[in-house]
Amino acid sequence: MEPNYSENPETMLAANVSQRPTRRKPATMSIDEIARTLKIGRLKAYRLLEAGVIPGVRLGSRTRWLVSRCAFTKWLESAGSKVA
Repeated sequence: MEPNYSENPETMLAANVSQRPTRRKPATMSIDEIARTLKIGRLKAYRLLEAGVIPGVRLGSRTRWLVSRCAFTKWLESAGSKVA
């Protein structure tokens, strides 16, 4: 049975809220996000990327990196299992 929105505006508001799409995180991570997650500085994050420790792809000759959120999460989980 469909709710009758004309009788109760709160029902209509609740229905609209429940139909909103959930926000997804971007597929890539920024250096700031990586540094915050690992509790390290940005420079250290760049150095770990350059050394190949953190999985990422360098774009051009500048310091622009693409880091897949999925690959980073898998790397982080595997690094944690090696320590434990």
